[in-house]
Amino acid sequence: MTRINKQEPFLRYAFLLAFCLIVPYTSQAQTEHVLFDTPVYENPSSPVVMDAQGNLYGTTMADFHNRGTVYKLTPPAGPDGRWSATTLHVFPNGGNFESPTGNMVLDSAGDLFGATGSPNGSGVVYEITAAGEEKFVYTFTGGADDSSPESLIRDSAGNFYANAGGGTGDYGTLLKLTPNGEKQTLYTFHGQSDGERPNSPLLLDSQGNIYGTTSYSGPNHAGTIFKLATDGTFTTLYAFGHGKIDALYPEAGLIFDSQGNLYGTSAYGGANNYGTVFELTTANELKILYSFKGGHIDGQRPEASLIFDQQGNLYGTTSDNPNAGRPFGTVFELTAQGKEIVLHGFTGAPDGFNPVTSLILDQQGNLYGTTQGGYVAYAGGTVFEVAP
Repeated sequence: MTRINKQEPFLRYAFLLAFCLIVPYTSQAQTEHVLFDTPVYENPSSPVVMDAQGNLYGTTMADFHNRGTVYKLTPPAGPDGRWSATTLHVFPNGGNFESPTGNMVLDSAGDLFGATGSPNGSGVVYEITAAGEEKFVYTFTGGADDSSPESLIRDSAGNFYANAGGGTGDYGTLLKLTPNGEKQTLYTFHGQSDGERPNSPLLLDSQGNIYGTTSYSGPNHAGTIFKLATDGTFTTLYAFGHGKIDALYPEAGLIFDSQGNLYGTSAYGGANNYGTVFELTTANELKILYSFKGGHIDGQRPEASLIFDQQGNLYGTTSDNPNAGRPFGTVFELTAQGKEIVLHGFTGAPDGFNPVTSLILDQQGNLYGTTQGGYVAYAGGTVFEVAP
């Protein structure tokens, strides 16, 4: 157990932490408040999570020592104040700890849980308590063991579920960790028959069934949507790649609506092959709700999971513009009526580029997220807010 130094200076962050009150990507000026311009850490690697006091928490992939961090952002006391940052933890060099990945879990006691991968294929599931102590829930060994876990979710009994690398053929696995650190491999993927790389966040329903996507392979070689029932029964609900116009290669997780339909994004496919927003009905019928037009029009390659607001509107991001023209990723809204609205197009500096983590929504309707790059020479990254 290691005691965390919560007083480490926050100005050592090597990504640009940016708080942006942003308007849609147009010729109009953007309202932007940059919090930090002293880069030391870089590459936010998780969606931010928010506590009841409005503090934000997240992880970065690396700094100049190729380590990762866990950080906390505290909102300003007044409307013109500055957000402040605290380094909660710096991961040590080497071993299992270098690359924190995927979603974090914040419990009611204020404890944070997350996962790291590593170049040697191992990794850990860790806890950072509200008192600042680091604990290891489980340490992976690689090889025959599951490896490089991502995107934790937790059930009401305190069990964790995650996707991981490894397994037969190294196609990926689904795993469960009990509160006392016992690991169970729930399912091992086989590639062409059921998909590979289940890297996106998992989804639990009220009965404890697990839903997710694979990015590659499957019957049509374009990824799958799957369900793992509590009795261990695995079902491929949909295999992407049907027909001339279909969603392809999903990188994001899934969300439910109130009727049990599933919603997600695909990085490619659709009418223009720039990615889609899709719905999978309870009858396992896939509907493409929106096809991105690409580039400077409305972005392309959505890689993050969607979120709903109370009115049934969907929000998400597109990740980049490989044609090197602006915007370098977008924040978008897809209304309940099917209208797509670009809320913001990223410019690279100072607001960042390549937003690939999921957004969160506060009670006032503000959206928060991260970009992997930005600031000087397109390095670092940002944390942003968008007010629709």
